[in-house]
Amino acid sequence: CLRTAGCPLGTGGDDANQMMLLSDMALAWDPDFRVHLEAFAADEAMLAREFGAAFKKLTELGCEGVLQPEVAAGGLAAAR
Repeated sequence: CLRTAGCPLGTGGDDANQMMLLSDMALAWDPDFRVHLEAFAADEAMLAREFGAAFKKLTELGCEGVLQPEVAAGGLAAAR
């Protein structure tokens, strides 16, 4: 609905068949964050670049210190 002028958030427009979670709507309601939502809605290539970079960073940093020691040492089979 961010792409359709005059469309109440979450209804009508090109996104009529898409559901928005309350967390999604809260981001749209926040005037400071809505600027970013509108920028990404206007430029999907930028969204793909930014998301790709963030996702790569999250997945490549690993999860050292997050897993239980027995899982980190030998994988899930070692924890059984």
